[in-house]
Amino acid sequence: IILSVLPFFFHLEKLFSKNFICGFEFWCIGILSSAMIFHEVKKGRRYSISMICSFFVYIFVFIAGGYEYLKNKFSYNIVASDSEIAFSNLLILLWQILFFISPIFTRNTRIILNFDRKSNLTISASSKKILIILCFIIGLIYVAINGVGVLFNRTYNNENFAASTQALTSILKILKNGLGMWTLYICAIDYKKNHTSSLYVLFSFMACIILIPPLATARTFVLITYGGFFLIMSKRLKKGMNFFLLILFLDLFAAPVFNLFRNGFSGDKALLFNTLSDFKDSFLKSDYDAYTMFLGSVKYVSNYDITYGLQLLSAILFFVPRSLWKNKAIGSGATVMAALKTANVSNISCPIFAEAYINFGLVGIVIFSLFLGNIVYKIDYAYWNSSDESFSAIKSIYPFFTLFILIVFRGDLLNAYSWTIGYILDLLVIIKLFMKKKQQMINNEAQSSDMII
Repeated sequence: IILSVLPFFFHLEKLFSKNFICGFEFWCIGILSSAMIFHEVKKGRRYSISMICSFFVYIFVFIAGGYEYLKNKFSYNIVASDSEIAFSNLLILLWQILFFISPIFTRNTRIILNFDRKSNLTISASSKKILIILCFIIGLIYVAINGVGVLFNRTYNNENFAASTQALTSILKILKNGLGMWTLYICAIDYKKNHTSSLYVLFSFMACIILIPPLATARTFVLITYGGFFLIMSKRLKKGMNFFLLILFLDLFAAPVFNLFRNGFSGDKALLFNTLSDFKDSFLKSDYDAYTMFLGSVKYVSNYDITYGLQLLSAILFFVPRSLWKNKAIGSGATVMAALKTANVSNISCPIFAEAYINFGLVGIVIFSLFLGNIVYKIDYAYWNSSDESFSAIKSIYPFFTLFILIVFRGDLLNAYSWTIGYILDLLVIIKLFMKKKQQMINNEAQSSDMII
């Protein structure tokens, strides 16, 4: 019902009178993404990565993109003709269809993502204490050096966290945020699976608040960190419909409020009221620029041709310094804006289907959608068919990646891929240093008992 009513709240029925073909395509995108969300809910799964992928298209393309087109107000002064919009919408429809049917091509193939095999892990109380203490030490040192303002103001937080290079800044942020988030997740999972003391969850949550302050961190990372935590802790939230409604509420209402803290918020009640009452206008801002950037990417390819995989290769080899690779590409969003010259911005998104089109054109749309659709299907299938008793890496990664897929889909690919690899490596290091296989832990405890005797 909500998915059916929301478009009329934004007056998207007027798209047909503006341009029937474009309006028809927008509504096809909305109906198809709604059907895919409903399909996931009907599966009986409590939540899934596939659901979030469809949610992204519904909100960022159908609602935000349709509203931008209706108001003739695209971000970054980008201008697109009706024919360009119609062509772009066709590409997105093709992406949706192929993404949805991609599992058909591999349904009979072996699922190689076996997350239970040799992965039943456990963590000792002493290891949890060390992780929590380490989080507090790093967090308090950071606050002591930079001041309490880093906990309440996003701009102040970013300025005080800037290192000598952008790459070093990203690495330090991943290490800091990853330590806090994974410590919280591990303590939460251990509490739910093994009924350990809730104090570990409480103190790890407090430490995480310092390392990843909700009011001074990008709203997407706040959603990923704390949304993943509540997914682990709450059975009701895991239900597909409850999960979807919460994500929808956070995106429509909570996100604009979080944006007030981007440059500091003095507590002005009038400003808060206006933000909530005019929340529709937030869809015209750069936070929902995915559709705009796809239009820009289509214009870029039309004017300059595809990059023949350079953007993709640069993302995969993100760790190679530019001093060694002179022709290494910058982010796709920055590449598009530098070419179109409609706005002076560099740190900008580029949705995954735009990345596909910039790299390989129509062929890229086909390959990317089939590949990602298949990978998402396999991860969803493997997780929901794994043992509830096992405590494996996927138990932490899945709640994280269910929400992190929003960053992957919004882009750009260079940043999203490097952050994905960084966070996963963070977790693997923690597992290697602080966790053991359950049988190994039992054997160690038995040996200790023998020595005492």
